[in-house]
Amino acid sequence: MIKRILKIVKNLLILVLGVSSLYLANLFFMKPYSIDHFLGKELVVSLINSPEALTYIGIFDKFNWLTKHNSKLTVPKEDDLENEIIKTQEILKKLYKYNNNNLSDTQKITKKIAIFDYENNLKELEDFPHHDYPLNQIGGIHLNTIEFMSDMHPVRSKSEADDFIKRVNLIKSVYEGIIEDLEKQSLVGIYPPEFVYERVINQLDKFISYSYDEHPLYSQFIKKIKLLDLSKSEKERYEQDLKNAIDFSVTPGFKLLRNFMLKTQKNANKNHGIWSQPNGDEYYKLKIRTFTTTDYSPEEIHQMGLYEVKRISNRMKEILVSLGFDETKSVGELMNELNENPEFLYEDTPDRKERI
Repeated sequence: MIKRILKIVKNLLILVLGVSSLYLANLFFMKPYSIDHFLGKELVVSLINSPEALTYIGIFDKFNWLTKHNSKLTVPKEDDLENEIIKTQEILKKLYKYNNNNLSDTQKITKKIAIFDYENNLKELEDFPHHDYPLNQIGGIHLNTIEFMSDMHPVRSKSEADDFIKRVNLIKSVYEGIIEDLEKQSLVGIYPPEFVYERVINQLDKFISYSYDEHPLYSQFIKKIKLLDLSKSEKERYEQDLKNAIDFSVTPGFKLLRNFMLKTQKNANKNHGIWSQPNGDEYYKLKIRTFTTTDYSPEEIHQMGLYEVKRISNRMKEILVSLGFDETKSVGELMNELNENPEFLYEDTPDRKERI
């Protein structure tokens, strides 16, 4: 009886393994039977290819022993653009193979949205691969890297503290890859506006001149390891390892970025709008289509904006006047008065935040 049960279990395991193998083969090497599974697989693959995304989501940290994502950063490579174009083309080909007659209403909508997004992505990759500004004063790579390490990378254990150090040691490699992308951008005559150069160079100067205690990477890391059960020698080792990483990876990386900005500053765009870049008008139209899902022209979008500002301002003025505010003043003036009216403000006292 036991032998028979074991045989049944064995056969079931073989069956499950066989079915699973067929499913995975269909999912990864053919057109998956379900469009939902196909797009789900693509989402998972994109996450796996981004260690930062895996860290950001957090739920994969328990599998870090397998993925090692918390010790990695995405380092730009020479063939990234070509590979991304090929991958996007392949995804589109498979999406078009799904016959609408075999899809539910929801799946038809899913397919339409996916094709819209991937086609826009492909056009940007093929026609406008260098029209963004990796270095800018708001969301530049120099700011994003520091913010990610300070705010997103967890330090809840010694292993995560070790991973933090490993990642910091990769920052120079990331910036070296960015420099290669910026050089390609220069070859097609695309440079950020003058004000971007001024502000980014100023930011980089500050990062380079920080003492350890001022440096956001160092100060945030020290706060986090204080919560760990570390011996004095372990704490001192981590502090020294991070100082070394800042000295040999982070600061040299910042200097690479600053040197590039200083070298190319004479070529800074005299205008602010993307229209002034090579083929900028067409890129702007693509971004409008991407963000609004419409084919409105830039002028039509602009006129809509002017109309809406006027409509909303008139309605605000009606409400403010009905509440007794001065009708001879503009909405802007009235809103400034509201923002400064003590009746709507908390006093600047030590318990202000608690009271709010």
